[in-house]
Amino acid sequence: MLRTKKPHYMRIQRYDVPDRQNPGKFITRYWDPSHTPVLDEDGNIAYIIQLATNVTDKIMTERALSKIQLEQVETPEQMRLLATDLLLSNTELREMQQNLNMLNKQLEDRVAERTQELAESERRYRDKLDEEQTLNEELAASNEEQAAINEELTVTNEELTEMHQQLRSVNEELEASTSRLKMAIESTRLGTWDFNPVTGELFWSKECRDIYGIPLAMEATFERFSVLLHPEDRELVLRKITASTSPNERAAYDLSYRIIRYNDQEIRWVKAGETFILKVIRLCALLVPCWISPT
Repeated sequence: MLRTKKPHYMRIQRYDVPDRQNPGKFITRYWDPSHTPVLDEDGNIAYIIQLATNVTDKIMTERALSKIQLEQVETPEQMRLLATDLLLSNTELREMQQNLNMLNKQLEDRVAERTQELAESERRYRDKLDEEQTLNEELAASNEEQAAINEELTVTNEELTEMHQQLRSVNEELEASTSRLKMAIESTRLGTWDFNPVTGELFWSKECRDIYGIPLAMEATFERFSVLLHPEDRELVLRKITASTSPNERAAYDLSYRIIRYNDQEIRWVKAGETFILKVIRLCALLVPCWISPT
């Protein structure tokens, strides 16, 4: 069987079994043994099915029948008939044995098929377990990543809240400072102006317009500002403004100069107080009217 990988059927064997009802005695038993290989996917023997069929009744019946028939034989003709009956009985027994072997083969095939089905089912089950384990690992990693993101968002929200509070405090302080500056300017009648040398935009406060004698409806430009400078002071003032708005020099704009008022051509002295530069492109100044020059 190991060489041919086909079922092997042995001769009928006698193997007595102990009599449980009478200890020390045995019961006669006859067995029809067979061995059937179960092959795997590669055609190798994976299992061997050993089957021993109890044929004691059949053997004992045959022997009893033969004995009775032999006792009844009296003539050669009876002997011939008995031999014929025995031959027919043996033929029937052989056919029964073949049918039994066929049933055994069907049973073996069914066992092999079922074994293969169980192996395939086990493989699918293990694959499913592996997939579930992989999914669980990915889910655990995703949960850890989400937890880290949530923690970062919490820290970011706390930082934003703190920055918002700081910005609110700065805005409140700026509003208070602006209010105090506005009150100071209004009470002292100081003028302020703001110049952007990149765009040429010029802003004059109401007090500054009063000092220069410029109506509120008139547009304030740097060219008009230059024209209102006294001719003897114009070059100095423009040079100071250029130096104050230059990123390389960053010079302070602090000087006194004369202007010619727009509305009445009156000459006045003004003092441009301490200045500051925002992003090196804006020049802001505080004008203090000093006195009126008679000439």
